[in-house]
Amino acid sequence: MRCHSSLMALVASILAVVEGAVIHSRALPGVKVTFQETTICETTPGVKGYSGYVTLPATLDPAIPFESNMFFWFFESRQSPATAPTTLWLQGGPGAASIDQAVSGHNGPCSVNPDSKTTTLNPNSWNSVSNMIYIDNPVQTGFSHDGVLKQGVIDTQTGDVNVDNPANPTNWLTVKGTFPSGDQTRMVNTTTTAARAIYHAMQAFFDQFPQYHRDKVNVWSQSYGGHYAPAIASLINQEQANPGSVLGTPGAASSSNKGKRAATAFGVNSIGIINGWVDQLTQAPFLMTYNNNSYGIKSYSDDTAQKLSTQFNAPGGCMDLTKQCRQLIIDKDAAGFANDPDVVKACAAASTSCLTIIGQNDAASGRNSFDLAQVLPLGFPYPYEVGWLNDAGVQSALGVKMNYTRSISSTTNYFLSSGDLVRPFTDVIGQLLDQGVKVAMVYGDRDWRCNWLSGEAVSLSVKYGDSAKFAAAGYTDVKVGKTVAGKVRQYGLFSFTRVFNAGHEVPLYKPAEALSIFTRTIMGKDVATGSSDAAGFTSSGPSSVFDVMQKADPLPAPICYVLDAPIGQRCTADQIKALGDGSAVVKDYIVS
Repeated sequence: MRCHSSLMALVASILAVVEGAVIHSRALPGVKVTFQETTICETTPGVKGYSGYVTLPATLDPAIPFESNMFFWFFESRQSPATAPTTLWLQGGPGAASIDQAVSGHNGPCSVNPDSKTTTLNPNSWNSVSNMIYIDNPVQTGFSHDGVLKQGVIDTQTGDVNVDNPANPTNWLTVKGTFPSGDQTRMVNTTTTAARAIYHAMQAFFDQFPQYHRDKVNVWSQSYGGHYAPAIASLINQEQANPGSVLGTPGAASSSNKGKRAATAFGVNSIGIINGWVDQLTQAPFLMTYNNNSYGIKSYSDDTAQKLSTQFNAPGGCMDLTKQCRQLIIDKDAAGFANDPDVVKACAAASTSCLTIIGQNDAASGRNSFDLAQVLPLGFPYPYEVGWLNDAGVQSALGVKMNYTRSISSTTNYFLSSGDLVRPFTDVIGQLLDQGVKVAMVYGDRDWRCNWLSGEAVSLSVKYGDSAKFAAAGYTDVKVGKTVAGKVRQYGLFSFTRVFNAGHEVPLYKPAEALSIFTRTIMGKDVATGSSDAAGFTSSGPSSVFDVMQKADPLPAPICYVLDAPIGQRCTADQIKALGDGSAVVKDYIVS
C-alpha cells in the first residue's frame, strides 16, 4: 500500500507540472501545495526546478493560528538527483529571504547580471552535489505571506513598508508595490515557532515530491541561522523519534496525531552554520574586542573601543541584562514560545541594550559591520537579484504576485521585541552531536558582527560527549585545490572553520571553497582535505590561529542600487539627495 501511494503521488506530481497545480496534502489536513516547474536560473539541460507555495491553514498548528503561505524554490542536483542528498537552505535575518541566495551567486544555481535582467550559471552551486530547497522564512519574509496581500510602498531609505496610508511615490525614495499585511498577529516571533512552520512545509513538500525524500536531510543556514539550523534540526529529529508530536499544543505532543506522518518522516544528516549568531552571552563580548583583528584594521581608536566595552559591561548593561534573560528562560520559557511576559520583557530589554551599543559600534567605525574591509558605501555583495526578482516575467515564472523585498524590517522587529535574539542554542548543538548529526560551523574572518572569534568561542563552549577531544584538536589548513582557504579544527563530526578573506556570507566571497566545505561535511569527510572519513578524524596543529594575519582582497567600487533598501548602505548622501529631487540618472536600478 505504501509503495502504491508513493507511486500515485509521483505520477500526480509529474502530470501536475504541465500546467501548474494545487495539490492537497494526504498527510496534513488542510495543507495544500501550489507549484509549477521552473526553467529560469537553473538552465542546465535536464535539471528540474519547482517553485510555489505550501499553504498552512490556521487550523494546522495551535502555535501558528493564521494562514501561512510559505514560498519555496527547489532545484534538483546536477548530478544524480534520484540519489543525491537533499538540503534545506535558510537565510537568517530574521526576516531575510532565502531565495536571495539561490540567484545571487551565493550557493544557488545562478547569479543575476548587472543588467538585472539576465542570469549566469553558477559553477559552484551547491546543487552540483545536492538537491536544494530554499524556503522564505518566516512567514511575511521574501515571497512568503499570510494570505492578506496589500498595496503599499517601501521607503528605500529605511526599508520600512507602509500598507496603511501609502502615498503615491514621486521618486525612487519610495517604491509602490504589493506586500504582505504587516499585521503582527499574523507573524511568528520566535525561532521555535518558525521551526514548526518550516517542518510542516518540508513534510508537505516531501508528501508531494516523494522522489526527493531522504531518510536524512541537511539543514544549512547563516547569520540568524545560528538559531534556525539547530532549532529546526532538533525539531526534525524529535518528530522522527515521536511522529506527530509537532502538531499538538505548543511544547507538548498531541496523541491524536502520533504516527500519522511516519511515511514522510526524516532525520538530519548535517547542519551547517555560516557566521551564525548562536549565543549572545558567548558571542557579544567579541564585538567589543574585534577592533584587534587578524587584518590589522582598526575601525576606531582604542579609547573609543574602551568606552564601548565599559558601556557594554556596565551594571544594568548588555551583558548584565543578557544574564538575567537567560535565567528567566531557564525558569519560565524553556520551550521558546515567548509566552511569558516576564521573559519577554527581560529578553527584549537585553536585545535593545546590546543592539544600541552595536549600533554605536557601527557608527563609530564607518565600515560595513559584516565586512570590516569595506568602508561605506558598499560595492559588495552585488544587489542585482533584487531587481530581477521584481521583474514581472520572473514573478510569473515563479508563480508569485507580490513585490520581492530582500529583508522585511517588520518581521525583524517582531522577533527582536520577543527577545528571541538572546535565546541560546549552544546546548541544542551539543544534543545534535550526541545524536550523530554532523555539525559544521563556518566563519568568514572579515565579518565583524558575527566574527570568527565569537564563533570559535561558541564551538569550544558546546557540551557533548566528545567536547574535550574537540577542544584538544588543533587547527590545520583547509585545502581546496592548491589554495589554503582557511583553518579548521575538527574532531569527528564537529568542525569549526575560519575562512580567509570572507565576510558574513562566505559562499559569496569564496564560492569554490564554500562548496568544498559543504560537500565534505555532508558526505562525512574531513573538512581539511576531504580525503579521510570524519568519524574518528582529529585535526592536528596549533590551538589558536589568531596570529595568522591576512591582507584584505581588493574590493569592487560602490554601487548605488535604488531597490536595495536601506540604500544608505550603498549610496552617498549626494546620490540620495539626487534621487529625492529627481536629478539622479538611473539605469537598470543603478545610479550613474
